[in-house]
Amino acid sequence: MLNADTKIAISLEKLKLINEAFTEALVAKTFDARKDRHLSQTRARLDRQGWREISGLLGRTLQEVNEIGNRSAEREEVGQSVGPLAEMSVVIAGFESPSQA
Repeated sequence: MLNADTKIAISLEKLKLINEAFTEALVAKTFDARKDRHLSQTRARLDRQGWREISGLLGRTLQEVNEIGNRSAEREEVGQSVGPLAEMSVVIAGFESPSQA
């Protein structure tokens, strides 16, 4: 199991990569290029059950994102893509926020 300092270092590196992806898309003007792009942020006060439910939902969402990507690749392989392929970045995060006073 990783110690706290190692976990923080890994999280900081991943957040750096996420920030770079956002910055590159904003500079290239692709971030807001599509009307159906999505950006949201929310906070929720959760008990242990709620935490587990949302954590599970985020894991299932990531799995479905990967499955959709695989289906798109399969359609491309057989020449049945619906329109040109585009790179989509997806960021999923669920973490404990500091309490608001």
